[in-house]
Amino acid sequence: RVRRMSAQRHKCYLIWLLVSLAQSSACRDPQLAFSFSAPVRSTSRAYSGVSCARQTKGVHMSDAITGADQHWENFITGRGRFGEFHGKVCSWDPTSCDLKHEQHWLRSYQVLGQGSDCFMRHETKIVYDDDRGTVDRGFWDVTKDQCSTEQGIMHPKVKTGATFVVTAGEARATAWFAHEMVRFDPAISLDKENERQGHIIEMIMRHGSNIRLSVGYRYDDVTGEMKHVSFNREDSRGFPSSYWGKDNSMHAISAQDLKGALGLTKEVDMVGRGHQIEIPVKSHSDPLLQQIELTDIKWTGHLMSLAQADKLDTAILKLPDKMVVLAPLSIPFGQAWSAAYLWRPTDSDVVHTLETRYTASGAFDCFRHAEFMV
Repeated sequence: RVRRMSAQRHKCYLIWLLVSLAQSSACRDPQLAFSFSAPVRSTSRAYSGVSCARQTKGVHMSDAITGADQHWENFITGRGRFGEFHGKVCSWDPTSCDLKHEQHWLRSYQVLGQGSDCFMRHETKIVYDDDRGTVDRGFWDVTKDQCSTEQGIMHPKVKTGATFVVTAGEARATAWFAHEMVRFDPAISLDKENERQGHIIEMIMRHGSNIRLSVGYRYDDVTGEMKHVSFNREDSRGFPSSYWGKDNSMHAISAQDLKGALGLTKEVDMVGRGHQIEIPVKSHSDPLLQQIELTDIKWTGHLMSLAQADKLDTAILKLPDKMVVLAPLSIPFGQAWSAAYLWRPTDSDVVHTLETRYTASGAFDCFRHAEFMV
């Protein structure tokens, strides 16, 4: 009996040692850390329509890892996501499609520290070609203790109501979103630190080691009107980019023109794969973090934002470099809705779709990334 108890203790010690080694190596070897992690409500299922069906039964969260732990692991791991990226940031009026501004940004994402003390430093500079030169907008340190929550990763500058979530998979698709899209009372007075910026959705992905793309939407939080559409095409190899085109125009198109805008010349009958993330929108509410691998996604009907185009006043906008964005021109308060973008990289036979969805109550529903071979 004593021998059996000793063997059990030895086995438990070895398991603890392996997990500890994996966690302490998170910054030095992200792939090792990722392979040892326990999933949080992680499952896979075949795609079954446009609804983000909640998986609150049958999948149990590990006692050893919290949603905050898993959000941090998704955020801090993955090769090719960090470094310095030059980007051309463009913003358009969603109604007239006029270019509102264009800027050269230099954004740095560096993982610093070791083991459990590692953190990500995010720094942004705006590079002007006139007497202003390079303007430093400052840096922010994203740490696990201060920024990782059950609802995702908080940005140090925005401490309530919005977080980042990062999917598994090569693209490391990321969404930055408000937890609730509700109509604010214009009579409410806000202090300068919390000055009203509107409701924002930004969706980000990487392509290979050097290329990143983000697309954002900003809505007025009182009227619900879309104020602008923006994107940032980034390249870590310098500026101007040899990958991205120079065109900065945006055009409204119809749903029937979508395939042509993506360079799809034949009838689309594709089946794809992807990942979906759901979070507890309010503290202690269901579901806990769910990371769902989606399989057998049929192209037809997989985007809620496209399916709702006939019912809502939806903008379908063609951007350069084979991109299309879809989003309602105004938040349809009281109805479920979503915003999305589609991108076909010029050097790949893949179409990516990223979509953020909200329920009729205005609460965040899910974020999903899908990819289709063409």
